[in-house]
Amino acid sequence: MVIFGSKRINETVKISLLGEEITETTEEKLLGIYVQNDLKWSKQVDKVTSEVSYSVSVLKRLADQLGKKELLMIADGLVMSKL
Repeated sequence: MVIFGSKRINETVKISLLGEEITETTEEKLLGIYVQNDLKWSKQVDKVTSEVSYSVSVLKRLADQLGKKELLMIADGLVMSKL
């Protein structure tokens, strides 16, 4: 559970629902995207940056073994799918 708002209470909000306790968090992953309670994108940007950086390093290692057409196809699958 993420609570959005400009005024923050210093204590964590907990809700009991059907015997389960739900505790407030500062961020949640929703459909593959990190949503933060302050509506900033820092967690999502860090995640995408890390994944794209790894993909680019893979492409650099493959550059000597594959042609341009094959590299573009792999780049499309690895990098563009993250963006």
